[in-house]
Amino acid sequence: MSAAGLSHIDRQPRADAPPACRRGVCASPALSHSCHQLRDPWRKNGVRQGIEPPRETHWTDLDAPYNLTDLRAALTSPLGAFTDERCTVMLDPPGAIPVYDALRHHAAEATDTLLIYFAGHGLRKLRGGLYLALPHTQYANVAVSGFDYDLLREIVNASRATNKIVIVDSCFSGRAIPGMSGGTAGLAQELDIEGSCLLTATTANEQALALPGETYTAFTGELLHLLRTGMPDAGPLLTLGALGEELRRNARRRELPLPEQQFCDTTQHIALTRNPAAPAADAPPPSAAPVAPPPRPSVAHAFVSRALVFAGTEHATKKDLAATIRKHWATAADRFFRRMGTKSFPSEGWAELGSWLRQFNDHRSDDVEGRVVLIDTYLTDPRLPHDHKLLRLLHWLGPDGPVVYRGRPITYASLARICLRRYACGGKRDTELLNELAGPHEWPTLDRLRGVRRTWHKALKAWRDTDTALWPPEVRDWAADVGPGALLAALLPPEALAKIRPRLPAGAQPPDPTKRWYDSLLRAAGGRDTLLGRLAEAEWSEQARQQALAVARERERQRLAAEEARERRLRQEREAEQRRQEEERRRQERLRRAAQEEGERQLRVQQELEQLRQRETEWQVAETARLRPAIRALAVLRAFVLGPYGPSPRSWPPGSAGGSPVTTSTPHRS
Repeated sequence: MSAAGLSHIDRQPRADAPPACRRGVCASPALSHSCHQLRDPWRKNGVRQGIEPPRETHWTDLDAPYNLTDLRAALTSPLGAFTDERCTVMLDPPGAIPVYDALRHHAAEATDTLLIYFAGHGLRKLRGGLYLALPHTQYANVAVSGFDYDLLREIVNASRATNKIVIVDSCFSGRAIPGMSGGTAGLAQELDIEGSCLLTATTANEQALALPGETYTAFTGELLHLLRTGMPDAGPLLTLGALGEELRRNARRRELPLPEQQFCDTTQHIALTRNPAAPAADAPPPSAAPVAPPPRPSVAHAFVSRALVFAGTEHATKKDLAATIRKHWATAADRFFRRMGTKSFPSEGWAELGSWLRQFNDHRSDDVEGRVVLIDTYLTDPRLPHDHKLLRLLHWLGPDGPVVYRGRPITYASLARICLRRYACGGKRDTELLNELAGPHEWPTLDRLRGVRRTWHKALKAWRDTDTALWPPEVRDWAADVGPGALLAALLPPEALAKIRPRLPAGAQPPDPTKRWYDSLLRAAGGRDTLLGRLAEAEWSEQARQQALAVARERERQRLAAEEARERRLRQEREAEQRRQEEERRRQERLRRAAQEEGERQLRVQQELEQLRQRETEWQVAETARLRPAIRALAVLRAFVLGPYGPSPRSWPPGSAGGSPVTTSTPHRS
């Protein structure tokens, strides 16, 4: 990772200027020459560029807008040692915290070379040290608005990168020349970072220059000139030591501020690019007679120069890595694919694997197109499960090797046991594997399944779409558990079923009578001649027969019950008719008796009337006799003779006028 910096705030960017942050791929294979080193472009190294000058009016504008983009282009060119996708440019960062976070992230990710480039204003601390000015840095609060170089030192020291390079194009003295800010200069020793290479634009008491009208600052412009045109006497690679010395010589010749450099161990031999000016004489002389090149290794024996360390073993061939992944499936899935990070910040494990895979880049011996498809289509697809990513990786590493899934060898015999796990005492892992096979993701390692997988999925869809409303619950559970595997097992090679076939249930006779749900089950299974049909017949024909017999018995019972009910109803109707007739007879008898009694009553009434008429007649006769004048005169006479206290009528002689009292009453008429 490296950093670079600034663009003028008032300058309009040119139309072809690249964006502030670009991602891409730049092929830059690793080289070595003598003690010089050209870093590995894929081991988590990047170019981190950029800070604009502060926007305070008392800061002098820095007229160098293309330091960042052009230095990045030089380092990621075909001659450069860096790849474009490992470069990060920060132009106009909003503050110190985003700069700190990005620096710390890239420093932690880098394993080979960490390069940080800064171009901008610099301010000395009162008691030593340096602040790197950011776009919004102000003099009054530089301690909080600037970026403390001590933080940069801590970040770089904490990085595990093998090589660490820091390039600072900054001024440290007063503003004596237009174009740079003021301040007190500092020594490279004050910027020292342990185990690294350090290049600074000035010495202790000099200014860094940005000459008016120039595209770049003086220091960065000289560095870019050397990277583009090369150095005739520097050999095939442009190392940091050679670049530093040439920068100092050019500064003396042009009377520019003298750059400083400081190297630790052999960091001066690190190369940033190939040397464009390397003479042809440095190349090995051609032999007198043409010699046939050695045969290229085959795909199976292709190897890479930088091994991948996994599970405590170095792997330089695809076959070796495939064998180790098969033995350490869970570890490989967790390291490479379970947490892959993002495209901008990939995880360490995935970045290491991608860097190792990209070394297989010879189209004559390596499946380059297959590798590109593998990485871009499958390994980086977030929707693909990590176990399937390992399957894809194994298929590319060793398509002829044994098929393994989650550390479990998968052969056609074991696949048959998985499909018929209900009869082979299978477990939860078999169910999970079968569900994976039935999923939407392909299994590239099972080449012989390619022709049957579509057929199986079509049959599986028809099986799952079957109307199971008539099926008993236990039959539906059996169909969901056994159906998919049996459909696939029927499409496997016949020899794959040889060992599992004796464990299958024995055949059974068709049920007689049968059930509708059983007929529907056999139709969905493709008939009784298919594997699934035979299993269904063996499992459920007896139950279907028993259910059909039970239904028949129930129907007979219902028929007998209906006949008994009909007999009972008829008997009840006969009894009801008899009761009705008896009641009618009794009613007629009552009517007859009532009529007879009514006749007798009428007769008695007539007799009573007759008697009444007779008494009335007698009364009328007696009344007539009593009212005769002689009788009435006699009565008056007797009353005068006897007086009111005469003898009682009881003492009158019978037959006398007073001895037979005459009763006067009104006859009763009815």
